[in-house]
Amino acid sequence: MNTGSIDQTISIAQQYNAKKIYYDKWENDFSKARNKSIEHASGDWILIIDCDEYLENKSMMLLEKLMCDKIIEAYWVKIISLLEGDLSQTSYNLRLFRNKKKEYHYKGKKYTKIYQHPLIKTIIA
Repeated sequence: MNTGSIDQTISIAQQYNAKKIYYDKWENDFSKARNKSIEHASGDWILIIDCDEYLENKSMMLLEKLMCDKIIEAYWVKIISLLEGDLSQTSYNLRLFRNKKKEYHYKGKKYTKIYQHPLIKTIIA
């Protein structure tokens, strides 16, 4: 979901063979943008990650295996956020979840938090 970036986001996505790129007007609301991206998702799983974040290679390999589980609905994922200079910050966030659009949504304009159906179980990966 591109909300008006002026950097190389689109060309980078195209270099990695992005099948679909969606655009929406930026309205100073991070949750709205994330929820819009969830609406467009078509795969079995949804991974929410920002342009200044990444996953370690070993985390990606682990998540591929964990997504084969038929019971777990969502995972708290180790996210590394790039900060100014050479600094980074590591946190665990609920960012990988099954594509059940009515059961996951974000709230909060600046500091987003995902809300899930109370019966959904999660695990830290």
